[in-house]
Amino acid sequence: MNEDRDFDRLMRTWLEGGSTQLSDRVLDAVLAQLPQVQQRRARPFGWLRGPDRRSVLFVVAGAAAAVVVALGIGFVTSSVGDSPQPAPPVPSAATSDIPDLPGGNLDGGTYRLWPRALVSVTLEVPGGWESYERWAINLPGASPGSMGLAFWNPANLYEDPRSSTREPRDPPVGASVEDFAQALADHPGWVAEPPRRVVIDGREGLLVRITIPPEPEIPVCESFALWKDAADGRSYCVRVPGAVVDVYIVDVRGERIVFSAQYDPEAPPDQAAALRRMVDSVRFDPAP
Repeated sequence: MNEDRDFDRLMRTWLEGGSTQLSDRVLDAVLAQLPQVQQRRARPFGWLRGPDRRSVLFVVAGAAAAVVVALGIGFVTSSVGDSPQPAPPVPSAATSDIPDLPGGNLDGGTYRLWPRALVSVTLEVPGGWESYERWAINLPGASPGSMGLAFWNPANLYEDPRSSTREPRDPPVGASVEDFAQALADHPGWVAEPPRRVVIDGREGLLVRITIPPEPEIPVCESFALWKDAADGRSYCVRVPGAVVDVYIVDVRGERIVFSAQYDPEAPPDQAAALRRMVDSVRFDPAP
C-alpha cells in the first residue's frame, strides 16, 4: 500500500540521518499516516496519543535502530574478525603404498624399513646406496658400517666395548630417552658430547655424538661393540677407528626408538650431506 511505503520511507530517512530528535513536522507527518493504514484491528497504534507519544516513538525507533546496528556488527564480526577455518589436511600417500626396503643396491626414493609392533620407519634414500636386511643403509664401496644409517632397539649398553664377553652394564640403563642418552654420554669406552635436543618427525628427542677411539686398530667388527639389539640379539659393532656416530633417541608412542648415523670424519662432503638428508627425512608411522 502507498501508506506503508510512505511510512517506511520516513522511518528509513530518520534512521539513516542519525537524528536524535524528531521535528514536529516529521512527527506530525508520521502520525498523520498511522490512522489511515488499514489493518485487521481498528485504529492501529491508536495508543500513540497524548504528551508521551514522542517518547514512545523514540523507544520504537531506538529499538529498530538497535536491531539494525546489531545486525551490522554481527555481519562485520563474522566476515572480518573471525579466524579463518583451517584448510582440510592434504591427504598423504597411504603408508601401505610405500615399498619395503629391498636388499642390495637401491634406486632413489621413499622406503619402509625396520617394522616393529608399534612403529615402522620410512625415509628418503639417495640412489646408489645399498640396504642391509631392511634395517640399515650403507654407502657402497666403504668398509662395512663405516658410512650409513641403522635402526636399533637396544635395552642396555655393553660394559666394555672391546671385551669379547659382551657383559651388559650393571645396573642396566633405564627405560627413558634421557636414561639412554645420558648412559651414552657418560660411558668411559668412547668420547661423547653431552646430549642435545633434536626434533625428528615433529617429535623431540636427544642426540649424542660419540667418537670411537682412534687406537688400537679394530681388526673385525666384533672387536668394538656398543650394544645388543633387544629384538634380534645382534650387536652394534664399529670397525673404523675414529669413526663418529650420531645416536638419535626418540620416544614414539611409548616406544624408545634409537638410530645411528655413522660416518668417517674424512668422508667427502657430499656423502655426509646425503646421510644428513636421510636423517631429516625419517618418519614414524603405525606398523602396517
